Amino acid sequence: NVTSDVPEDLESEFAITIFRIVQEALTNIEKHAGATSAQVNVALEADRITIKISDDGVGYEGALSGPSAEGSHLGLLGMRERAQMFGGNFSIAGVSGGGTEIRATLPLLGGRDGSD
Repeated sequence: NVTSDVPEDLESEFAITIFRIVQEALTNIEKHAGATSAQVNVALEADRITIKISDDGVGYEGALSGPSAEGSHLGLLGMRERAQMFGGNFSIAGVSGGGTEIRATLPLLGGRDGSD
């Protein structure tokens, strides 16, 4: 399931950052989570974009200890770095067997193309 209310006037690098965070999260879900469903929500909230991706898989701890966990930290590091590049933050939470939630918040300051 995907929901989004992202404005169309985002700077291209900002829009690409949002896309890449979502893309990497979904790739990780496919590779590591063993999930049957995932939800993606990209929302405009006042002066920021909030990205929330959750699944019903093995949970973050389960994915870190599973057979496909080798090298899995690079994708998470990349998502964190992308969020921080725009002054945002990144978090991941989950419990073994209870799914995982990834959240990134990116301030809009500098993320708009300025053509209002």
